[in-house]
Amino acid sequence: ILTADAAFDVKVIYFKPTDAGNIDINRHDKLLKDIQKYYQSEMTRHGYKDYTFPLELDKSGALEIHVVNGKHNTKHYDRNSASEIYRNVVKPELPFEFNNDRNISSRDNVHLIVVGGVDANVWGAKVGMGHTWHAGKSGGNALVLVDALVHHPNHYLGLVAHELGHAFGLDPGHNNVRESLNGRVVAFGKTTKDWGNKMRLLKFEADVLKSRPIFRNITLQDEKPEEPQPNKNPDLEEDNKEEGENPQAIHVKPNQLKLTITWAKLKRG
Repeated sequence: ILTADAAFDVKVIYFKPTDAGNIDINRHDKLLKDIQKYYQSEMTRHGYKDYTFPLELDKSGALEIHVVNGKHNTKHYDRNSASEIYRNVVKPELPFEFNNDRNISSRDNVHLIVVGGVDANVWGAKVGMGHTWHAGKSGGNALVLVDALVHHPNHYLGLVAHELGHAFGLDPGHNNVRESLNGRVVAFGKTTKDWGNKMRLLKFEADVLKSRPIFRNITLQDEKPEEPQPNKNPDLEEDNKEEGENPQAIHVKPNQLKLTITWAKLKRG
């Protein structure tokens, strides 16, 4: 089970128009936990060992997804950009708990709003957006269209990681830096199944994340404990363990963390 004891969380909200289908809960559970682990590997690489963001989980350790039922069909929520979708049609229908404009105390959380059913143009500004709060608040909002997962699955993982980066406070003004989280490499989903080959946090980005209260040292544990290896003497194995080692902990090493979701190159056209 993935566990974290934190004051602030990343909360996932599924905004569901009247004619939209249900969200793929298991796929989003796996995807968000992959992103959480990857941020941790990059923070560790920059000297902030095991720092990452907490996810809101239920008692079983599964990702908590809050469903907000929209009042209209998908056509009503279709706009030219994700920012317009959020600002003009989605935000007015969010309950107080998830409306950061009204509920100021919620601005230390990060809300990932997944909108169902609305057609996503993966190469434009329509597919996703993210922003952080200032003036003493440390959370933010990100919005992505789930249609991008349906039609552009290899792009969706990078999209979510990218927009969360904005919500965490990473500056979109550094888009010209190729190695940056907010650069074109990740924003357009061009990477391999090994995060470390392409997507990298720069040192200044890791420093920014370290300063955000939502980032902290979190122990991430496997969903299932490791099974004992056959033909091994458990007593000898115990003697060889380093003192204080936690067999359940994930020890992240740069360039060695593999995604549980295959992420091949996205072909244009």
